[in-house]
Amino acid sequence: MATEIAACDLLAGCALPPREARALLAHVLGTTREALVARPQWAVQRSAAAAFERLAQRRRGAQPDEARPQQGQDQHHRGRRDRDAHGEAPARQAHVSGAASR
Repeated sequence: MATEIAACDLLAGCALPPREARALLAHVLGTTREALVARPQWAVQRSAAAAFERLAQRRRGAQPDEARPQQGQDQHHRGRRDRDAHGEAPARQAHVSGAASR
């Protein structure tokens, strides 16, 4: 069993868009996307290939609708900036239009 696989072969077998796949592989290898384009035969160790495949699988699993919290899932975070340390809403100041008070 080979201990290395060419980067181009690894990328070709990935179901992600090419740019995304290169970005993930570059991250795993500690290099840049441009370096992978310049050296398509880059020898990738099996351990790095496995790490890339795990990341790619995770990325494929996160569809746009799944990446965002569903209605009601993130309710405990909403309004947090409108509360003080005790959970109380700050007193609202009445909006005064017209001339400033004298």
